[in-house]
Formats: sequence, C-alpha cells, structure tokens
Amino acid sequence: MNFELESHVNDHGRAYQQGLGPQFNFENAYFAGGDDLLPQIFKGPIDPLVRESDPLEMGVHRAPMARGNAVPPYVTRDVDIEISAKFDSAIKHGGLVLIVGDSTAGKSRSAYETILRVAPDHRLVAPLDRDQLRNQLVSLISGSNPALLWLDNMERYVGLNGLTPRIASHLRAAGIAVIGTMRTEHYRALTALVGPRSRNDSRGHSELISAEHVLNLADTVFMERRWTAGEMERANRVEDPRVADAVKHGRTYGVAEYLAAGPMLYREWQMAWMVGGNPHGAALIAAAIDCHRAGLHDSIDIQTLRDISEPYLEDAGGAVLRPEVFEDAISWASHRRYGVTSMLLPGKRPGTYRAFDYLVDKVMRSTDAKPVPEYVWDAVLKASEGDNMQMHEIAAAAQSQGNHQIAVKVWEGQAAAGISSGAHNVALLHLRAGRSDEAEYWLQNAFELGSLASATELGHLLEDSVRLEEAATWYEKAAAGGNAHAMYHVGWIQRNKGNDAEAEKWFRRAIEKKDESASSGLGALLIESGRFEEAESLLRSAGDGGDGSAMIHLGIAFISQERTEDAEEAWLKALELGAPEAAINLAKMNSKIGRKAEAEKWYRRAIVENVSGAKRELGVFLSRDRRRLAEAEDLIREAAAGQDLYAYLNLAEILLIRQRNEEAEQWFRKAIQGGIKSAVPRLAQSLEEMGRIEDSIPLWQQLVDEGDEEATFALAKVKKNQGAFDDAMRLFRIAADAGDSAAACEVARLHRLQRDSAGYEAWLKISLKGGHVHAACLLGYLFSSRGDFGPAESFWTNAYKGGHFHVASELATLLARQGRGDEAATWLRRVNGGNRGRSGGRRAGNRKARRKK
Repeated sequence: MNFELESHVNDHGRAYQQGLGPQFNFENAYFAGGDDLLPQIFKGPIDPLVRESDPLEMGVHRAPMARGNAVPPYVTRDVDIEISAKFDSAIKHGGLVLIVGDSTAGKSRSAYETILRVAPDHRLVAPLDRDQLRNQLVSLISGSNPALLWLDNMERYVGLNGLTPRIASHLRAAGIAVIGTMRTEHYRALTALVGPRSRNDSRGHSELISAEHVLNLADTVFMERRWTAGEMERANRVEDPRVADAVKHGRTYGVAEYLAAGPMLYREWQMAWMVGGNPHGAALIAAAIDCHRAGLHDSIDIQTLRDISEPYLEDAGGAVLRPEVFEDAISWASHRRYGVTSMLLPGKRPGTYRAFDYLVDKVMRSTDAKPVPEYVWDAVLKASEGDNMQMHEIAAAAQSQGNHQIAVKVWEGQAAAGISSGAHNVALLHLRAGRSDEAEYWLQNAFELGSLASATELGHLLEDSVRLEEAATWYEKAAAGGNAHAMYHVGWIQRNKGNDAEAEKWFRRAIEKKDESASSGLGALLIESGRFEEAESLLRSAGDGGDGSAMIHLGIAFISQERTEDAEEAWLKALELGAPEAAINLAKMNSKIGRKAEAEKWYRRAIVENVSGAKRELGVFLSRDRRRLAEAEDLIREAAAGQDLYAYLNLAEILLIRQRNEEAEQWFRKAIQGGIKSAVPRLAQSLEEMGRIEDSIPLWQQLVDEGDEEATFALAKVKKNQGAFDDAMRLFRIAADAGDSAAACEVARLHRLQRDSAGYEAWLKISLKGGHVHAACLLGYLFSSRGDFGPAESFWTNAYKGGHFHVASELATLLARQGRGDEAATWLRRVNGGNRGRSGGRRAGNRKARRKK
C-alpha cells in the first residue's frame, strides 16, 4: 500500500508508507508542528510489534526519496554478526546491548535491522524520555506478550531519574532485552570517571556513577563511521541508485553518513556565503548552530534567529554580498534538499527552528571553530528568561566551552531564586577550579536550599581536605535525609576511624537503599574481619550486578587466602565490567609470583586504559632491574609531568640510585610541596646519608612538631650523635612515653652515660616489656656484671629466643662459671651450629619492637 499525505506547509508534508505494517510515517505533523492530526495518527496500539514499526520513527536517518521509499535497502555491516549474537542472548536471558559510534555511522539502522531479524513479534517499547521510560516499566515487564526496550540516543535516558543500574539489573532479571545507541562523544563523557573528573562536567557525583554503572552493564559494540572494504563490496551489489552514489563517495564519508546527506548540506551552506548565493540564509544557519552550541538546542524563536543572524551577515561582508531579504533567507534555509531534510528544521514549539544535527556536529567537531560570540549568549539568555531548565542548559553549555562568567551568572541567579541545583552547580565550578573555600560556601548554600546531593559533595570535599570529622558530619546530614551514597561514605569514615561495627551498620543501610558502591565497602570490611564466605557471596552478587570495584575487592580477598587463580579470574571480570584499575592488581600479582613479562603487560594495559598512577607503577616495577633504570626514569618523569605527585617521590628515589643527588633533592622538595608527607623523612634520611646532618634537622623537627614518633626517634639519634645529650634525652623520652620500646632502650643508654645505674636498669625493663628484645641482651650483661647469674641467664635466654643468637656464647660462659658443663656445652654447640646473625637479628628485632606500641 502506497499513499501520500499532502501538507499545508510548502511541500514539506510528504509521508510514505514503508510497507512494514499499519503505521504512519508523517512528515506533516513534524514539520507543521500542529496538534490537529494527533488524534487520527495515534489510534493504533501504543506498543506496536517490531515488524509493524517504521524505521524512520525509530530514529533511522532519512535518505533521498527513491521508489516511494525514504529508507534504502539495508547493506549488512561487519559488526552485525556481533550485534545479532549479543542481542539474541539478550532476548533469551535479558540484558542491554549498546551500539556506540559517530553521528550517522548507521547505529540506529543496524539496531533496527537486528530487532527486526531476531525478534519481529516482540512488542516494541520506545519511550520518548526518562519520564515516559519510568512510566512504561511496569507494562514492559508485566505485559502478556514479550517486549523489548528501544533506547535510541541512550544518553537521554541514563541517570538517577531514568535508567539506573538497579533498573537495568531488574530488567535483565525479568528477561527483558534492551537495545540502545549512543554517539561516541556522549559515551566518552559518561565513562570518564577512571581518571580525574572533567572540569566541563556539571553533573553531580552520584549522577556520574549511576550513568557509568549502567554503561558497565551493557554489552557494547563499537561501530566505525567509515565502511570496510567488505561492506563497500556488499554495497556495490545493491541495485539502488542512492547506495551506488554513496559508495562513490565512501572513501571520504561513511556510506550511512553520506546517505543522510549531511556533507552535501554542509557544502551548500558554505557556498551560500558567496556573492550571488544565499548569504542571509547562511547567516541564519550559522546563528542557529551557535544557538545550539550556547545551549538553546531545539526551539529558537524566529525573532531571536533574525536578530542574531545580522552580525554574522555583517562579519561576512554585509551589503557587499547582495544578501536576500529575510523572508527569502528563511525559506531557503528551511527548504528540503535532496528529498531528505533541510538545513533549518522546525523546532519543538510552533514557530521555532533548530539547526540540522549534522551541521551542528560538523562545527562542534571542527578544531578551528570560533567561540560562541557574546551577543549570542546575550540573545539566548534573553529568549530563555523564566525557563529554568533551558537556563540551566545554557549555563552547562557555557561551562563546557570555558565561558564560566555566563555559567556563574545563570546558576547564581537560580540560587538567588531558591533553586538548589543552581547553587550546587556554582559550587562544582569553584571546586574544579581549585577554589575549595568558595565551593564549600556554595555547597552549604545548596544544602540549605534542599539539596542532599550537595551535602554528600561537601563531604567529598572535606574528606579530600582530610577534615574527616567535618566530612562525617555532612555525610551524616545527607544520610539522615535518605541519601544512600552518603551512607556509604559514612561507612568509610567510620572504617578509617577504626569503628568497624559502626561502619558495617552504615554499609548495610546503604545497600538496603540500593547504593551501587556499598557492597564493595562492606565486602572489604568483611574480608579484613575474616568473614570470607559472606564477603565472597556479597561481592560476587555485586559483580553480577555490574559493579567492577566489587570484583576488585573480591580479588583482594582471594589473594589474602593465596587463591591466585581465583583472584586473577575476579580481576579479569572487573576489567570486563569497566574497572580498569584491576589491571594494576593483575600486574602486581604477576610480579609477586615472578611472572615479570605478564606483570609488565598488565602495567602497560593500565597505561593504555589511563589508570591513574599506571606509568609511575610501571616505572617503579622496571627500576628493580638496574639495567632498565633509564627506561624507568623516563616513565616516572612522564607521570610527574602529568601531575602525579607520588611520581615526584619515586623519581627522587631513582635519581638517588643513579647518584644524581642534587636533582633528587629537588624532586623530594617538589613532592613535599605537593603534600606527599612520606617525602619529608626520605629527604631527611637522604641528607643524613650525604653527610648533610644540619640540613636534615629542620625536616626532622617539622615532623616532630606534627607528632611523628618515627621522626622523634630519628632526630633524637641525630642529637645523640652530635653530643647534645639533653636534647636527645628529651626526644627519646617523648617517643618512649608514646610507646616506642626502642626509644626506651636509648633512654636507658643515656642514663648509663650519666652513670645512673638505677635509671639504666629501669628503662631497660620498660623497653623489654614493650617488646624490644635487645633490652634483654643488655639486662643480661648488667646482671652478669653484678654476679647475679639467675636473672642474667633468664634475660639472655629470652634474647636468644627473640633472635639474638650471639648471646649463646655468653650463656655458655655463664653456665660454665657455675659448673654446669653439660648445659654450657649445649649452648656452645648452638654457637658453632651457625646461629649467629647477631646484627641481622638485632635490626629485625629493633624494627619489630619499634612498631609495637
């Protein structure tokens, strides 16, 4: 059945039945923007069968008209086998298949042909937006006939108010197949959480995590814009003039892209600027494109378009170009070309316009695109007054293009009007610019206006600033309001305080509230508390739900149990789920078990995946082989150039090994300036080793003033070696009073230098009680010198058991003096048996004892 509906708007209103069932393909309703046809058009079922659907209505681009059809014969793509296999599995078991590629790559057409081939008799549910998606979920799952969910341009649906990881998991569990498409730039934006958050991203922390987790659940297929030789060969066999023409230009454009006529329209627009062309029309299109770039995407009123176009026309030459009158310009720009589309399309609201998507994408992809002029920003702001959602879109567009003045103006105005999201977004702008104080102020403002997410974000800020008590307060405020992600962070705050029982309570509450991250937090806690069975069950369940970080923690649990193969399997799954950090774990595991080549492979995979710190980690790994120090240094320098602060410290260590002490010192100091605390004692130690004792003292003193016990001990040793015994005694006493048993032993030695025998003995006993075994050696000598052989024997025996084997000879001598020859012989045999290692045992004992508080 072929028929036409004639429109009252020029010749735009031609609709052609595609021969696939009882549906309408109505250009008239779209171009006219009226509501008078709607009752007649929507008489049919809300959810048609797949075989009854129209590809144009599903988002497939219109091609030039031929043989009464705007959709040319389909040319099989190389990826169709993969798409079909994945979607067939989704039909059988439930799941989400996502096709990612550039605009006009052919994503929607391939997706449509797949569902037509695999599930022609399924109900087709294709919501218009997030709200409609939510409203259709019940009927989608509970309908009597099997259904599938179609999400063309899926970035419109994912997020907290749309398709969340939990909903996606429920759909899969219910056996619902979902197929979606997404442009590459949107996919990249939504999967950018591996590294530092983009400064151009105005979404909140939870929104980003939710969208990213949905994409992690998807079985993704990437489609190339340019066609392969095999695809071109198949296209050549199709007897259709449109496809044949597209193949001729296929080396420059993707065939699907060319079929959508984008390139021809772009070329015509560029040529229209010339004298004798349509310069006024070209200016209108340029104005519409920049309105889109400025956030006014699909409803530009004609007066705004007219006003904005005038400066573009003047910049191009003005009257010299002999421009056409406005009426002719708007007619030319909105006239349909090549039977396909027009450069200027009707907007969503009657009497408004928007630019053709391909032209917008072409300009936005251009490396030499000029910034949106200020008069455009002013015009779109004026046109959008009173529309808070549209004003937000303009502010977000301004932010993405670095025009923070406009973004702040809009969002501060919304905050002043009591809109919490305005204050929240101003805070995020300050936060990404490194202005923590301003960010803190605006997040508090947003919370007071009712934003729980702002309390959570403020918790992040304070936690990053190591203001843990304040962070906990804000997380708890958000958690009290029901914010699940805040509950998860309260759990981690409590863990860091050592309150594991309290942490467990918060993690479990977050899990009950469906937070996507809480299972990982609870799983890690259960692992450390020895509840491996419960942890494994919990983390596996979270992993099955698409949580890659849960699989990372599961792998850590397996490693702690020396289940290497299970750990490897868990981390490989984490990688599949979009958690590239697992590559670092795989590298370290392989390094530990001696598989160096495998370890290096995984480190390099982590680098390719842009895992934070991966270059530094590989550099440290390579530095263990002295033959590869130069290569290691180069990698760590690259990491340092990328502002990896820990790389500063690692680079300093390598430079020390390579005896470039002066440069090493510079990098140590850079690390210190960057806030790497561990760089301070390492620099102090290095300066001591270089003989620069006086230069090391201020560094040790800085740490002492901060309450660092290790530094207190180290500075005390320096003072002792300098002969400043009073200072040394004071410092050793501070460390000893804090529980450092090695420091107590040093206090005893200073008492001995002062010929204070009672103080010497008392402090040695304190040291021994604290676990410092060397004190037992000294007590043995003290009591032996007094002729008090019983205590001496006891102390030396304890020392021997603690690894100080050199006292065996002392015990042999002591027992022989008492006439206990057989026992003395036994100890002599121990001396001759090779249990020497006095200094090694002593150092180990010192290290262990110093840790024991």
